Amino acid sequence: MIKIAICDDEPLICKEITETIESQSGDFLESIRIAVYTNGESLYEDLGKGHYFDLIFLDIELYKINGIDIGIYIRKTLDNQLSQIVFVSSKQEYAMDLFAIHPLNFLVKPIDPQQVICCLKLTLRMGQRDTKCFSYQIKGTTKRIPLSDIYYFESNARKIKLVFAGGEDTFYGKLCEIYEQIKPFSFLHIHKSYIVNYLWVKSCEGHEMVLENGKTLPISRSMRKQVLKRITEIRTECKDSGI
Repeated sequence: MIKIAICDDEPLICKEITETIESQSGDFLESIRIAVYTNGESLYEDLGKGHYFDLIFLDIELYKINGIDIGIYIRKTLDNQLSQIVFVSSKQEYAMDLFAIHPLNFLVKPIDPQQVICCLKLTLRMGQRDTKCFSYQIKGTTKRIPLSDIYYFESNARKIKLVFAGGEDTFYGKLCEIYEQIKPFSFLHIHKSYIVNYLWVKSCEGHEMVLENGKTLPISRSMRKQVLKRITEIRTECKDSGI
């Protein structure tokens, strides 16, 4: 899944970029999630809370916190060199001020929809996105779900509930065997009944983990130390691989 933020204080611009991306989303193997911000403060706050976006369309002329300040915050304060930033402005003269932020592109309003799609395609190529899938069987039929779309697995006796972006499935299996298959990727075995995809974790406090879809799952006391160690490993792996 690719996460995109659109930040512009002109709702029409946000709408145009969103509709352009959504109109082409069927052409990509990745599922796409878009967050829209009509002011810089909200985006700044979410970034500070740890929200990550693969691609950010960022207006320069924002009211209180301008786009350049947010770009510097992303690169310098947060030390995030992975998110691709596309600056948007009605004035071309800003272009020379943006080199330190290493933007992917600079788009001048009115925005050409084709340029938006080009930015999205380039982000996907640069990110070398993981297209691996998890396979399982239901009544003799094999199904495949991209690992990046999986929220979590839940075990109940011999049944496994798989919750993913767009729905859920139930099949027979053993959680320990599933974890052996997927542990080289971004998954955490947080409880005897749960395996979680770290890419969807919103926060981790005490003995609870909150996911982006609002679901709260328990972290068992016996596994907490190992979970925290694995989170550190995943963060290092993602940084080194450019994910």
